[in-house]
Amino acid sequence: MALLAIANFSTGQASAQVSGATLSGTISDPSGAVVAGAQVSIANRETGVARAVATP
Repeated sequence: MALLAIANFSTGQASAQVSGATLSGTISDPSGAVVAGAQVSIANRETGVARAVATP
């Protein structure tokens, strides 16, 4: 299975900035078929905050 979502988020020192992001994409197998129930994880390397979800 191929995982298309890899991100490195960093936070700056500016306190007026809004923190948040939207990540979207498609998880597909080598034949191009969409993979339902794939586990997707993302982490902020600076803060250690991580989130994991399963695709619908």
